[in-house]
Amino acid sequence: MFHCSSACLLEDWTMIPFDHRARETNRVLIDAIVIAPSKGPNMKPNQSFVSMTARVILLSVIWLTISPGQSTPRDLLNHLEGPWTMTGTVLKKPVKYLAEGVWVLQGQFFLLHMKDVAVPPAYEANLFMGIDTSKKQFVAHWLDSFGGAGARVVGVGPLSPDTIRIIYPYAERNFRNTFAYDPAKETWTLLIESEQSTGLWSVFAQYTIVKLQKG
Repeated sequence: MFHCSSACLLEDWTMIPFDHRARETNRVLIDAIVIAPSKGPNMKPNQSFVSMTARVILLSVIWLTISPGQSTPRDLLNHLEGPWTMTGTVLKKPVKYLAEGVWVLQGQFFLLHMKDVAVPPAYEANLFMGIDTSKKQFVAHWLDSFGGAGARVVGVGPLSPDTIRIIYPYAERNFRNTFAYDPAKETWTLLIESEQSTGLWSVFAQYTIVKLQKG
C-alpha cells in the first residue's frame, strides 16, 4: 500500500536516476501482480483485485510520464562532473580557473572545486550543492579563500532540470548565480549577478566552463 499521494510519489520519483527508476518500477509492478494485497476482514472479494489494478496503473503512468529523455536536477548536476577550465571576468577583469566536479558525502552533495591558475592562486573556492526534494530547492554553500564571513550564508533556488539558479542573501546585498548547460556543446556558463538598491541586477562575474582536455 502506498503511503504517499500519487503527486508526492511522482515528485520524489523524478529525483532518482532513470536506470534506478526502471529497476524499481519493474520490482513494484511484479510485486503488485504476483503478491496481491491481502484481503482484510471487511474487504469484498473484488476489492483486492481493484487495489492491485490501481497500483499497476499508477506505476505504469509514472513510467510513461518520466521517460529517459526527461532529465532531473540530479541528472543536470551529473553533467558538471569531471575536470573543467573556467574562463571569464570578475568585475570586468579577466580570470581563469581550473575546476573539478564530483559527488561527495555519499552522493548527497555535489562539490565543484575551483582554483585560480595563477601561482600562487589568487582565489580558490568549494561550492557544495544539494537537492532538497521536500522544499523543491537546490541548497548551496559557497566556501572560498576570503574566509568565514561568507560561509554564514546558505543559497537556495528552485529545482530545475536545465538551469541551476541560486540566490545568496549576503548582508550587504543579494547575489544570484546561474549555471546554464548547453547539451549540444557539452559546455556550461556561469553568470554571477549582484542586486542593486534599485532592485535591478548587474553583472559581477561571468564564466564559460569547458571540459579540460587531457594531454
